[in-house]
Amino acid sequence: MATIQDVARKAGVSVGSVSRVFRRHPTVKTETDQAVRAAAAALGYVHPTERGREPHGLPVTLRRVAVLTLGMAHSLSRLPVVAALVEGAVEEARSRDLDVLMADAPDLSVVPTVLRARAVDGVLVKAGLQGTAEQWKAPVVEALRALPHVWIEGRPEGCGGDMVGSDSQAVGRLAAERLTARGHRRLAFLSPKGDHQVFLERQASFTWHAGRRGAQVVPYVADPATSTLPVRPPDEVAAVAGLLDRLLRSKDRPTAVFVPADSVAVLLYRAFAERRLRPGKDLAVVSCNHEILLCEGLHPALTTIDIHAREIGARALDQLYWRAAHPDHPLQTTVTIEPRLVEGASA
Repeated sequence: MATIQDVARKAGVSVGSVSRVFRRHPTVKTETDQAVRAAAAALGYVHPTERGREPHGLPVTLRRVAVLTLGMAHSLSRLPVVAALVEGAVEEARSRDLDVLMADAPDLSVVPTVLRARAVDGVLVKAGLQGTAEQWKAPVVEALRALPHVWIEGRPEGCGGDMVGSDSQAVGRLAAERLTARGHRRLAFLSPKGDHQVFLERQASFTWHAGRRGAQVVPYVADPATSTLPVRPPDEVAAVAGLLDRLLRSKDRPTAVFVPADSVAVLLYRAFAERRLRPGKDLAVVSCNHEILLCEGLHPALTTIDIHAREIGARALDQLYWRAAHPDHPLQTTVTIEPRLVEGASA
């Protein structure tokens, strides 16, 4: 069955634009309306508004939602991939005429007013994905349990609830396929965040799929003990320089490296420059997230994996509708979005 994301891709527009077309929003341009309706017809897609029901055939259960960033420093929220996840959720909610409240809780011990007052019908949560299960047994997480909620791109350790995110297994597979297809057999995984849950999932998949293809992966990963909450982005070259130097000193030096985020790849390129190394020549590089604004100045162009961040945010709202209509359903649900490889010259 075709989805709203399928229509958006075929029409070459955002998911929010598709929703606005079918809700007859006055700002929609004629050419956008025509492109979306033609794509929907070709795919056999019927929007929920034309069935008189919300997603999954459910009655309307949401009027006001909160989009909450949790356990994250403000600098992390400004990363393009995080911004796209949040914007995808907000854009989709507003396209459905929902009231959207933005909330921020970098300190897990402080419960935002929007949760204390039960001022919303449901919550979409983008959380920092480091720290222990014990650290996440916090007041704000306890307050979340009283409301329908869906985690976006990762569920913190020890936390329950539904989650919509990228397919980490597919991410690792794509990276391993790309590098082994080019003849690389000595591979590395490099990460300055030793306990980041999504990064660890990508590492595990990359290692397994590379092994299936006759390659060996050596990890160069920071000590998990160095991480703190709220989570901050890696923003200094030193975060990866020491790991790169360890790689370069190794006896059987890897010929290719997979890094789990473009923010890490940017720092790696700088570390390369300081050592007069060339990405794609001295060491092949594959990254993840496809953060165009972050990477557009990199040379050579970065080979990365697009996780479709905006679509993940939009799809999370569909899952929130389902959870709001089934608040007592005992099984938690995980929905993953298939990524795609974006070719560059770094690999």
